[in-house]
Amino acid sequence: MKLQKVSQTIIPFAGISFIHEEFNKSGLSDLIDNHLGAGNMTGYQYGELFRTRFEVFFCGGEVAEDIMDTVSGHSRLCYIRANKSESMFEQICQISDWKKVEINYKSYEVASIPFRRFFEDRNYRLVVMREQSDDARLDLFTGDSFIYRPILTNDHVSSEKEIIEYYNMRGASEKLFDIQNNDFGWGRLPTSEMKSNTVFLIMTAMMKNFYNYFIKKVSAVFKDIPSTSRIKRFIFKFICVAGKWIRQSRQWKLRLYTDRPYDQLQFTRLTVY
Repeated sequence: MKLQKVSQTIIPFAGISFIHEEFNKSGLSDLIDNHLGAGNMTGYQYGELFRTRFEVFFCGGEVAEDIMDTVSGHSRLCYIRANKSESMFEQICQISDWKKVEINYKSYEVASIPFRRFFEDRNYRLVVMREQSDDARLDLFTGDSFIYRPILTNDHVSSEKEIIEYYNMRGASEKLFDIQNNDFGWGRLPTSEMKSNTVFLIMTAMMKNFYNYFIKKVSAVFKDIPSTSRIKRFIFKFICVAGKWIRQSRQWKLRLYTDRPYDQLQFTRLTVY
């Protein structure tokens, strides 16, 4: 492993060296430079900028009318979780015809009402599911101890149970967005410019793919870091390790002060203590 800059001081995040090495060996840097060009006005290659962003990161997220307008414009039927508000609960409190249904072996009460908060001319339907709260505390808006989950839709044919079961199928996709939002920065976009944010989203999606590739290698050696680990666990268990670079036999080697099996990883040579 060759570096342009070295330090004799002990660093607390020596595990980042493995990210650096594997990024170089993966061919991502060359791929980025071939597509974007070798240089830019900063004086650095694009591949180097991406690699730096990756390393910094691994050392280390609406308006209802607009959503409905966008989704309904690109689909025949739409199903969106409605945000809770005082005006919505005023409508929900007027519901008297609740039906009992069983979903995933659990009993719920469901009902439907016309949605009147906005876009009244589009005749949206609000499907509401409720269940008894475990702690029996009274809700501030409704004055009862139920948990309400409303779904906004333009589907007037399916039953409440069918709509709820169809909406619940979103789980796998929402898990991906949860990871991107909370682990890879999508929850807090860096600028107010669409083009800049688009670059950020694409780059962090690439980062997620690289992370999946990298952690599979790590999980084969570190049994306490499964391949499904979230980024915080990975940083704590792998990146946070004391180490420093030393000159030995005319080569730079990474000395780690740990008994964990970094020396069994396949993409670099280590001196481990």
